[in-house]
Amino acid sequence: MAGFDGDTKELLQRELAPELEVLRKLKDGSTSELFLARQKSLDRLVAIKVLPPAISSDTVAKARFEREAR
Repeated sequence: MAGFDGDTKELLQRELAPELEVLRKLKDGSTSELFLARQKSLDRLVAIKVLPPAISSDTVAKARFEREAR
């Protein structure tokens, strides 16, 4: 997928550790990736949606990303 280098899960794990444990990728979309993670402090599952850097400066794409995340 354009904008992602295939190591997104590992990058997320490094950036979010030790609070979150990234378990697996749930979905590849045309403008984002969705991951399942476990929030360790509250022992609950959470979703992490990632916007690729290549489109993060596009205000329309960013607004759509934020709407979908809500």
